Amino acid sequence: TATLQDQKLRKELLEEMLLSPSALESALKCPYAFYLEKFLHIRTPQAVERNNMQWLAANEIGTFCHGVLEAYYTPGQTESWEAIFEREFEKLEQEVPLPRRRLKAEAKETLRGMVQRAVEWTANSGRTVVMTEKHFPEEGQESLPMTFGQWTLKMRGSIDRVDQLKAEAAKLA
Repeated sequence: TATLQDQKLRKELLEEMLLSPSALESALKCPYAFYLEKFLHIRTPQAVERNNMQWLAANEIGTFCHGVLEAYYTPGQTESWEAIFEREFEKLEQEVPLPRRRLKAEAKETLRGMVQRAVEWTANSGRTVVMTEKHFPEEGQESLPMTFGQWTLKMRGSIDRVDQLKAEAAKLA
């Protein structure tokens, strides 16, 4: 049961709101989307058109580099990062059409440089990649409780990569 104050607030909101037939239809179709748009003023983003002067969007670049690095650092794999890069680049060409063929070489060199810098940084900083895509909580657990100050939050998700630093390795030995 709603309190008297809640009922009064709802009545005021509904009295102030001018509803068109399409707004009413939206409210009936998905009340949550209607709430987000009319009360919180959050609207569905407009579709973004591709820029024909570049091949990949920032999220596609990040996803590609992440995939190559994850494959390279997966424990037990023996391929060079360059071989993984070439294989994944071929897949990328199949999945994301090139707006202009001339963009391929430029994009490939940019992506290669990004992956190479990440691999070199890992090696030069004395890091050893222990695991990639570590999911938590452990299987069978609903969540992983983590304490931050006075708050304990129930967490679930995955960690892209877990590194062991050179100094930590020396302490453990």
